[in-house]
Amino acid sequence: MHRDGVLLSLTVKEFAVLETLAARPGEAVRRTELVERCWDELTEPNSNVVEVLVSQLRRKLGDPQLIHTVRGVGYRLEAQNREPQG
Repeated sequence: MHRDGVLLSLTVKEFAVLETLAARPGEAVRRTELVERCWDELTEPNSNVVEVLVSQLRRKLGDPQLIHTVRGVGYRLEAQNREPQG
């Protein structure tokens, strides 16, 4: 995956979360849905695996932030605003 011409190295889980968010841009995706889609049934639903992974993903994606927390719901992916060129 590339962002602003830079190749990003994502883990399988990071890619799965990003893909799930990207499938519904601008829409809040529940944390529980991310756990169900991106982890196996052995994952403790009350663990902080989603929060940790989203933090790592935000760091890798850089600024401006694309993944936003929707308090009490989950996460939302916003399209990157680009300035018109020319």
